[in-house]
Amino acid sequence: MSAKKLPPRQPPAPEPEPDVGPRAAVRSEFARRLQERMLSHKPLPFSQADLARASHCGRDAVSTYVRGISMPGPKALKQLSDALGCQPEDLMPPGASNENEAPAFQVRQMAGADRVWLTVNQPVSKDQAAAITAILMGVR
Repeated sequence: MSAKKLPPRQPPAPEPEPDVGPRAAVRSEFARRLQERMLSHKPLPFSQADLARASHCGRDAVSTYVRGISMPGPKALKQLSDALGCQPEDLMPPGASNENEAPAFQVRQMAGADRVWLTVNQPVSKDQAAAITAILMGVR
């Protein structure tokens, strides 16, 4: 009987780079707020499984929210906040938009033009909105 030849060992895959951008910070803060609400739930703190059952969200989804890996969409956010007895805004960090929405601020170059598309999807004061509108309308 001959010994089977084993394939050469593969080196371990490199560790992924940690996500430290603004979206990661938003997910981390959302996770912190979610965990805080789960622990302060009355009469007993919520486990991830409890929250999944009460919110009708999947256990795997709740796990990714609690660990700061992903953010819920608008429907799941509402279900989570209803289960925890709070408003969706209580779970979202100040000024954060949901990851599934458009970015808060975006500038895109138009092909072959000296102009750009500007997208602003964030709350601004009335004065800021008036100033932006004046600039866009050419009023100085």
